[in-house]
Amino acid sequence: MDRTDTRIRKIPEFEKTKEKMKDDELYQKNLEKESSIQEASQEDLKWADGICWGTPTRFGNMSA
Repeated sequence: MDRTDTRIRKIPEFEKTKEKMKDDELYQKNLEKESSIQEASQEDLKWADGICWGTPTRFGNMSA
């Protein structure tokens, strides 16, 4: 049986997004929930043999 190692990382938020969403309570709660997840680094990309991207959906399509 093969062994698989995984890392879960997040992509940094755009500064403009942070500024526009700073007063949104749900956005702030989500940032708090994700605070323990490290942001992706170049070292993570060098380490990985593959990358799986995720995105929210709207009516079955990727969000804009």
